[in-house]
Amino acid sequence: MRRSMGPVGVYGGAVVNVNIAPQPSGRHCFAVDFSAPAGRYSARRGRRDNAMADSIDYPALGRLLQRAGAETGPAESHGILCGMLCAQHNVDRGRWANELFAGEAGASDLLARELADALEPLREETVRQLHDESFGFELLLPDDQESLRCRAQALAEWCRGFLLGFSTLGGVHAGLSGDAQEVLGDLVQISRLQGEQGVEDEQEEQSLVEIVEYVRVGVLLIWEELHPAPTDPRRH
Repeated sequence: MRRSMGPVGVYGGAVVNVNIAPQPSGRHCFAVDFSAPAGRYSARRGRRDNAMADSIDYPALGRLLQRAGAETGPAESHGILCGMLCAQHNVDRGRWANELFAGEAGASDLLARELADALEPLREETVRQLHDESFGFELLLPDDQESLRCRAQALAEWCRGFLLGFSTLGGVHAGLSGDAQEVLGDLVQISRLQGEQGVEDEQEEQSLVEIVEYVRVGVLLIWEELHPAPTDPRRH
């Protein structure tokens, strides 16, 4: 059993701790320890502007994915892309789109082209953010105007997508550090998160924000371990 770093919040009546364990209600406790996976990254608490959400029309992308016959929504689609990028570094939009259809015939040629055109700005922005030296990477999730339940479900879908995309290159996780391996295990648990109908208070809101931040920082850790920035020889 992993050690607890102490509670940082509550989501749906479950204390958010470093330990992740099933509860009698079927829910899970979630780990949020900014010092462990973050390393040199700075964890940001509280609400903040999300450049990804500002540049991508989340509802419109959802409608387009649905029309095209994709089996994933916007959050899961972005998670798949991020997982593939972490595993393979360079992913063209055709291969990413193929993953969204899970091997099915999927969209017509016209819709497929429309979907590829719509996805390309998201792919380019994601690649830019992962390479951003100021660690500006963000998850594509519904904005704060959506219900807490909706956003929690989207986060679970994002994590599920990341794990699927990351698995497209089998065995890549073998060289990851213990912290990064632990992040992957946590993503599995977070992917099972189920938002429940109920009172949405500030405490639960803050807890969800912190879980999102944990995922964001954890993905950056995995990215850098697999794709370390080149060392500037002038510094030696």
